[in-house]
Amino acid sequence: GDRIEVIHKDPSGWWEGRLNGEVGLFPENYTQHD
Repeated sequence: GDRIEVIHKDPSGWWEGRLNGEVGLFPENYTQHD
């Protein structure tokens, strides 16, 4: 999987992150934490 730089963790469960220079929103429950 890809490693996403998390910019902001919203309490609603949607996080903002950066991957390959692009910034976007993604649901926390689709992630695996190290």
